[in-house]
Amino acid sequence: MKTIFNTLADTYRLNNNLVKPARTNHIYKFKISVDFSADVDEAFTKYGSYGFRSSQGESDAYKSLSLTYNPNIAVDQHKSTLGTEKLTVQEQYYADKQKFDKLQGGANSYYDSYGFNQRTDASKIGKLGEFLDSCNRTMIRSRISTIPAKRVETTAFSYMWHRDEPVFENLRFNIPVTSDSNYLFQLETKFMKPFPQSPFMVTEHLDLGYGYSWDTNKPHRVFADNLSDIERTNIVLGFSPWFDFVDDEWIPNEFFGKKHPLDMLVDGDVIPTKYIEFVE
Repeated sequence: MKTIFNTLADTYRLNNNLVKPARTNHIYKFKISVDFSADVDEAFTKYGSYGFRSSQGESDAYKSLSLTYNPNIAVDQHKSTLGTEKLTVQEQYYADKQKFDKLQGGANSYYDSYGFNQRTDASKIGKLGEFLDSCNRTMIRSRISTIPAKRVETTAFSYMWHRDEPVFENLRFNIPVTSDSNYLFQLETKFMKPFPQSPFMVTEHLDLGYGYSWDTNKPHRVFADNLSDIERTNIVLGFSPWFDFVDDEWIPNEFFGKKHPLDMLVDGDVIPTKYIEFVE
């Protein structure tokens, strides 16, 4: 059985309606008008943080709290988006294109991104809840994630490389909450083989007070360049750009086949411009 998105993509011939973005930015940067740090602290205090799950157990080198969940998967709502025991860490975090497609699974699998469309209790706290209430598109697999302080494995080049769904399926928006200059982001701007020996690499620090988006289907990661005394925490939001969940049904919206998801983000069609302002 296909995932919800794959069924929608086939039904509406999504691949025949893809459009190019108006800009050539590798990374899109936005000024954020609200500070979510107090709400994130409250969410962790009330609901905890959890390691990423895999067939090898639960990792404590990357801890998270879900902001959305799939009610058809029998997992605590605040752990819902944090991996699956059915796959290894390597299968979940990084695979070549052929293997990645094979791992997609069907409806209500971990990769059924549109199944994770219900907001968790943590997502309704304070200013964060008000912000998410105001968003114009349906929120799908989302979480708050933390890289622990002083963990040697977070400085390894192998740490955290992964690919996510194409932006036409899941448009992601990252908001740094706590960080310092030791934490960096890397994006491979052109998929090369063998990975990761690629000359097409962007390395950048993600600043507090800003939000970021990029083509998350390209290999990318966050890591510690040097051991840090503080944790690095980001809010990682996912949105369905071209389909809206209305009255328990997914329907194409007015942007389907007409506007690239990243252009929608710039123009306020995903998050209201009173909260974010495109910088570059």
